[in-house]
Formats: sequence, C-alpha cells, structure tokens
Amino acid sequence: MVPSQDVFEQMAKSLFSEFPVSADLNLNQFQVSVNATPAQGPPSFAHTHRVSGIRLTGNERVLLIQPRGMTFNHLPPYSSWEVFQPEARQLWERYVKFVKPEAVTRVALRYINRIEIPEVTFETNDYFHLYPQIPDMIPQDMSAFFMQIQMPQVDLGPDVTAAINFAPVQPSREHSTSILLDIDVFALRNLSTSSDEVFNLLDVIRARKNKLFEACITDRTRKLFK
Repeated sequence: MVPSQDVFEQMAKSLFSEFPVSADLNLNQFQVSVNATPAQGPPSFAHTHRVSGIRLTGNERVLLIQPRGMTFNHLPPYSSWEVFQPEARQLWERYVKFVKPEAVTRVALRYINRIEIPEVTFETNDYFHLYPQIPDMIPQDMSAFFMQIQMPQVDLGPDVTAAINFAPVQPSREHSTSILLDIDVFALRNLSTSSDEVFNLLDVIRARKNKLFEACITDRTRKLFK
C-alpha cells in the first residue's frame, strides 16, 4: 500500500526544528500513443500529475522522503562519516515509524567529489589513475570528456555495484581545473527495515567507496587535500 501524502506531511512537521524549509515533490507522467496508420486517427497525449513526497532543507542538509524511499544529503561544508551516520540512522528510524515500509530493497552511498586542480594544462595521469586513454596516432589534447564505469563488486555480493563518473566541470576559480569524481556504490538486496541491518551494510559500502576513491587518485592529488 502506497502511503498517503499526509504521512509525509506529518513526518515533515515532526522534523521542523531541523528542517524548517519544505517543498512538495511533484511527479509528472506523460504518455504518447501513436496509431499504426493515419486512418486510425492522430496521436493522443495524456499527462498526469501528483504530489509524491516532500523535500526538506535545513543547516546544509537535504532530506527527501518519498513512497519509494528516503534520501539524505550533506551539502558543503561537508562533515564526516562520524557525524553523517548517526544523523542518517535517526532519520531512517523516523521514516520507518511514520511510513512503515515493508522492506528495504536498495541501499546506496554516493560521494560526489569535486577536485580542484591548480592548473589549466596538465597530464591527467599526474593526478588520476582513472582517465580516458587516447590512441597515440591522434592528437592528445582534450577540451572535455565524460567517463562512466559500472563495476560489479562480487566479493561483497552478487547484488553490489559501483558506478564511477569522471568528468571536468566548470572551474570554481581562474587558472584552475575542476574534476568531478562521482562514486556511487549500491546494493539491490532485500532487507528488513532494522536500522542495524541497513547501516551495517552501509558501513561495508562506505569502506568499498573509500577503496575505490583511493585507487582512482595519485599522491599528487592527495597533496591537494592537505
């Protein structure tokens, strides 16, 4: 049974002191039907709209509560896992109390790292072990690129996958380059809604995310964080 919007509004009210700004999440669906021949008539269009959940904001935090699940984000300035984890656990327990989900089918942890390189022209492999390989017989200069890699993490389970996105983005200051290293590790697993079971898996996923991040960068990049 899909929970009503009233359930999310009640949860939002209970979190008002932490998340004073709220906005409805709108779900729009469009359908186009095309007949096999013109004689059967013109195409038909249908549009449905409904409110499905709430977006809550407060103190560099964003919380999405929806029928399909809960998403919790920390915004800059970022905190540590030791701060994030207990906050997320408390919010998850609140979500379970109000929404009463029957099970958990997806657990994910995503870190979107923006790495500032203090150069405009440089060899990508000086800073990253992950980069597009250009054949030697063509010019090596790149003005833009986008890489996405999806890798099964079979040692953690047949249901665990890591997705890595790697691309330059708009630089935040002159004479520099901003690189996005976006790592998303997720498990498609049927779990109880117990916070211990969910967060034990999150701890495993976080350890793998850290390993992937360290494998993607060089010591030259590590020095940028000091």
